[in-house]
Amino acid sequence: MADSLASIYQTHMVKRLESSFDAFKKSLHTLLDATKGMIKMFEEDKVIIAPDLNVKKLQADGMELDEIIELAIGKGLDQKEILFHAADFLPDFLPMLEYDAEVLDKLCKRWEKVKSDPKLELFITMLQGELFDKKKNPGGKLVVFSESVDTVNYLEKELKQRLNRNDILAVCAKSRNRLRDTIKANFDAKYKKEWHNDYNIIITSDVLAEGVNLHRANVIVNYDSPWNATRLMQRIGRVNRIGSTANAIHNYMFYPSDPGDAIISLKKNSLIKLQSFHSALGEDTRIFSHDEMVHEFKLFNADVRDETDRSLELLSEVRALHDTNSALYRKIKQLPPKSRCARVSERLNLNNPTQGTQCGATEASVEMRLGETLPCTVSYLSSPQKKAYYLVGKTTRELSFLEAADLFHAEADEKAVPFGDGLQLHYEQVQKALAQYSLDQQSEAQEEKLKIGSKDNDAKKAAAFLREIRPLFDDEGRHTVDRLKQIVERGTYNQLADALNRISKKQKKEPLPTIKILEQLEELDKRYSQPETSTATKQVALTTADIILSETFI
Repeated sequence: MADSLASIYQTHMVKRLESSFDAFKKSLHTLLDATKGMIKMFEEDKVIIAPDLNVKKLQADGMELDEIIELAIGKGLDQKEILFHAADFLPDFLPMLEYDAEVLDKLCKRWEKVKSDPKLELFITMLQGELFDKKKNPGGKLVVFSESVDTVNYLEKELKQRLNRNDILAVCAKSRNRLRDTIKANFDAKYKKEWHNDYNIIITSDVLAEGVNLHRANVIVNYDSPWNATRLMQRIGRVNRIGSTANAIHNYMFYPSDPGDAIISLKKNSLIKLQSFHSALGEDTRIFSHDEMVHEFKLFNADVRDETDRSLELLSEVRALHDTNSALYRKIKQLPPKSRCARVSERLNLNNPTQGTQCGATEASVEMRLGETLPCTVSYLSSPQKKAYYLVGKTTRELSFLEAADLFHAEADEKAVPFGDGLQLHYEQVQKALAQYSLDQQSEAQEEKLKIGSKDNDAKKAAAFLREIRPLFDDEGRHTVDRLKQIVERGTYNQLADALNRISKKQKKEPLPTIKILEQLEELDKRYSQPETSTATKQVALTTADIILSETFI
């Protein structure tokens, strides 16, 4: 475990160094202060371990150890569970802390002598030249992204002083809501009120990578390479929007140094991730590196037919429809819920549906294809908890997405047929699908309820893992960890504790870079950080589904 943590800290520190010298210096001092704080606790024989209190910060604020203990007791914590003595630790623990403090102190002093910042100098030169070239940047606006809040603040301070500019706006999680109107007035081309030019350079963390329009600008600078390749696409999406008056988007990247990248492999991993997007989705623009290859990859492998190929093929078909017949695409997208139709069985792709071959069909061949005799109905049902497809005929069974897609698939020239006397049967079969949906949901809920009693230990392990890794992240990362920890401790989702424990187990076997851990935590946060409803509301949701689409084959 010690080797694992050492690897995590190494990755974290390299990440900070590649962001900016200032961020790296601050991390060094933070580690030194935390180490000295731990040594002080050993010297006073009062070692406080209470992650919920942020003991390190309280010490840095000048609070004495007895005061911290009193604060913990006041918050309902048991003194016996948070207070330890020096004798409770291995004999060599304190000497190792003292050695670490000595090394960190020397590093801090050496780095304080470093006054030049080549990366910043290059950036300033670019700001005084090509980044505001009128042909490239007709709007005179610039968006600068960094993964580090410390780097954002550092750039704001240095650029205001060095360039003597007062039109620089820095935005982080703490200031986003307060500055929302200012951001819109200065950078949002869809802003309905009067546009302002009080700010022409906005420097921000990834807090503005989603949900905000910045498309009065058409030039982006990534002051450090994002660790999640998807983030890069989200950043570009802030300026690459309908309403932009620029002819082109210019995306600048500061790559990690060669020695740093040899440790964290950021360039290779980002390039592989983005290349997979290009290969699957047909992207035709390089956005990270000139090494990206576009227009040179097939969407799917025609020689190997599996679920991935079939899914990509369907995605390709939808994309082609969007590009070639946008009116029909919008018409389909705007179909109202409970849309229904009747179709003749002869139009089913019975021999090889993935190739789009039409053929005649007897009732026997339809039975082989569907596992049902005609008439039968396919229904697409949805609720916040579950989306499902059901085939109803003599029996009722749930279909996979690909099975349902094959049945829903129709050629452009196919016409619906009248229900005639079959409308009542259609209604009855849809009701059977709804009834089966409710039964399935109740069964799943019951299974989940049975698991709850055995999950307490899993939740404790997950919470312990989150406490352990929390110090590795910046403020935004810690907010993510804190939200997940609250959800785990409430016991709302057993699946979340399972997912966190899998990450922890994998981390012990093969240490992951800090950013990789954070990416997985952010994905879990996005999935589970939803407003909770009452038990009664949840029970209603389990048994209620919307009918999105239904088709009866006759």
